[in-house]
Order: sequence, then structure tokens, then C-alpha cells
Amino acid sequence: ELEKPYTFWVVIKSRANDSWKPKPIATFDTVPEFWAAYQYLKRPSELEQGTQINLFAKGIEPAWEDPANEVGGRWQIRYGKHQP
Repeated sequence: ELEKPYTFWVVIKSRANDSWKPKPIATFDTVPEFWAAYQYLKRPSELEQGTQINLFAKGIEPAWEDPANEVGGRWQIRYGKHQP
């Protein structure tokens, strides 16, 4: 069991969808539950441009406005456009 539960969040921002509303997609508190959730996430090459997948401790939203994030930072991995 993990020290605390975590939640995967998704944000899909595109030209058609200009909103930035994170949605929780899976919560887990064990390593097997993590892998069960992770296996259903789309691979980076399958995501719409502008999509974000976030991982936060349960109860903390991926937004600077969340009090738990007021002094935090972030790690970000950016992928360029795929050129065949």
C-alpha cells in the first residue's frame, strides 16, 4: 500500500474546447491499482495536442488555485508534434 492515495487527472484543451477543467479519471492507493489504471491511459502519441495527464495526491486538484499547490512547482514533459 502507498503512503497515501493518488489521482490521475486529464485536461483536454483544444481549439474546439477552450475550457481548462481538469477531470479525475482514476484513483489508486496500491502499486497494483496504479498499474491497472496506468495501462488504460492513452500513450503520448495517441493524445490530442493540448491534452494533459496529471498525477496528484488524492484531494489535491491540478490547479495553482488549490491551497496545497501555492508553494509548489511542477515537472512537465512536453512532446513535439510527430513528423512521419
